[in-house]
Amino acid sequence: MLIFSIFGYIIALLAGVSALDYGVKVDVNGLKMNVGIFGEGNETNIVFLTGLGIISPVITYKLLAESLADKYRIIIIEPFGYGLSDLTKDERNVKNIISEYHTCVQKLGVKKYYLMAHSFGGIYSLAYSNEYSEEVLGYIGLDTTPRDFTANISLIDDIKEKLERGIGMIANKLGLMVLLPKSYKQQKDMEALEIILNYRFCNNNVVYEYFGSEKKVNSVSDLSFPDSIPTVLFLGSIRDNFEDFLSLHQEMKNANPGSETVVLNGNHCLFFEHKKTISDKIKSWIK
Repeated sequence: MLIFSIFGYIIALLAGVSALDYGVKVDVNGLKMNVGIFGEGNETNIVFLTGLGIISPVITYKLLAESLADKYRIIIIEPFGYGLSDLTKDERNVKNIISEYHTCVQKLGVKKYYLMAHSFGGIYSLAYSNEYSEEVLGYIGLDTTPRDFTANISLIDDIKEKLERGIGMIANKLGLMVLLPKSYKQQKDMEALEIILNYRFCNNNVVYEYFGSEKKVNSVSDLSFPDSIPTVLFLGSIRDNFEDFLSLHQEMKNANPGSETVVLNGNHCLFFEHKKTISDKIKSWIK
């Protein structure tokens, strides 16, 4: 009876995921990568790189994307193992991940664009901006991970410990479910998040990405954003050792006159609490 119950639960999950249909499916290395596009028809593109372990980047960052969609074309990419994208057998290192992102952008026919990233997406953005600097017009960071691993070690160690114990609700530690605004929780998107969480969270791609966190940060430790790329970094001040966190980001700041740092009184998920402030600043910052 237990076997039939488990089988029925799995079938229900599969049916739930199959019923979800958001985003555009892009072929990347023979696999399906899901992409959410907001503001179709606008000329200026912003490509969004997700934070590590976000269940569905498209749904999670949707509110911010919609607030920018009146002026920009926002492209939120769900990397392999996230949201409705396929799983890959390729190693989850920085080189492979930014290459997959870039292939997706190319398949969409986007030539020039701004990068925007949240949390650990900042590590990928740093590598991406150096690898494809001729394509990147500017960079927008949302409380991103700095290139110094010691600044992130307590969070990452906590994540690894939970993974080793088989606890799947790491999303709470990253501020994913807990920090969703109440109005957002009333939307059908919340149900979609729960379906994807049950079906996809802690899959091999996400787990291996977590366990390689230190290696990934170390791989970009000598990099800075090229001077040709202006940056605007939004940082949340509600955290331990904020001054150290701020200093690490200032060290990454380049010599571009358009580069700025904006400190907001908020937590790691600034894009919820300070959506309008961030949106307004981006609109005045992009020339």
